[in-house]
Amino acid sequence: MEWRSRLSATVLHHKENIVNVLLIGAFAILGARSVSQQNEIDALEVEKDGLQASNRKMQKSMWEWRESLQNLYEANPSESPISLSKLRSVYGEDDLVVDDSTDPMFSQPPLLVTMPQNPEAA
Repeated sequence: MEWRSRLSATVLHHKENIVNVLLIGAFAILGARSVSQQNEIDALEVEKDGLQASNRKMQKSMWEWRESLQNLYEANPSESPISLSKLRSVYGEDDLVVDDSTDPMFSQPPLLVTMPQNPEAA
């Protein structure tokens, strides 16, 4: 019981010091959290720069493929792996117009799928 009264007297006597220690501890914790968050932001910025560079490389590669396919078509349309209208639709330059009768995929009639009716729903 005596130690409680001594502790109470010590706390009251050093109340200002205890508050200062608690405030310093709170600021230290906030500072450590800020450093951690700044490190995470820096890592994300590096990752973003890498992704942007990768995106630019992919866009350049896609453009080169498009140019290559278009040049193949212009050189010999009968031996081109893809028609010009499909090439334009793939790259968003035209709406997809399917009138290519040389493509075996479109030379067959379309497959129609019918769904059975649910007798319980009627």
